[in-house]
Amino acid sequence: MGYMDNFKTSLNQVFRLPSNEEADYEEMVDDNDGSPEEAEVSEGIATAKDGVRQKYFSKAQGSRYEDKASTFAGDGNSVISADTRIVGKIISNGNVLVGGDVEGDIVAKGDVRVKGKVRGNISANRIELSECSVLGNIRAEASLAVDAASEVIGDIESGDTTIDGKIKGNVTSTGDVVCKKNSFILGNVSSDSISIEKGSVVCGEIQIKCTENADEVFSKYFSAGKQE
Repeated sequence: MGYMDNFKTSLNQVFRLPSNEEADYEEMVDDNDGSPEEAEVSEGIATAKDGVRQKYFSKAQGSRYEDKASTFAGDGNSVISADTRIVGKIISNGNVLVGGDVEGDIVAKGDVRVKGKVRGNISANRIELSECSVLGNIRAEASLAVDAASEVIGDIESGDTTIDGKIKGNVTSTGDVVCKKNSFILGNVSSDSISIEKGSVVCGEIQIKCTENADEVFSKYFSAGKQE
């Protein structure tokens, strides 16, 4: 049989085999008796097989990895997985996702999302608490969101604030505070405005900040203060 016929026959035999019976390339090389023609045929088969693997397996493996990867992960983002415990201060110039346990402060220039446990203070631009517990003070420049399955023991300073969980501490907001139906706040609330849904509990003082002095407010809102 000529070289080309031998090569075609070998290729047909390889690609007709089921995947569980396919001969491994390394075994084919080890069994090679050194004949130039057979060596060339084996090399051709290996090249063809590698081409098939690249075509059908590389892309699939990449897609599986992308499916499992967190959308939060990427350049400038730090991800602490659920099975990780960190003791010490965390400083990041980007975003931080906490899925595990952290004993120490977290300081980020970007956003912080917590789905685990934090025993320490958190400072970031935006902070989202989801099914987590935080034992420490929280400072969010832009906004803070606390879901129904989260609890915080510590004082809060933030911009716009949405609370649906449990807070033991004072809440000071430079924006609006929304207390949703599952929220329980054991502490004082100070903000520009506050909205309290039915079912929410606030055990403390509520103060709406006013930039106008008392005389201006009286003249503006009370008819008795208006001159005839």
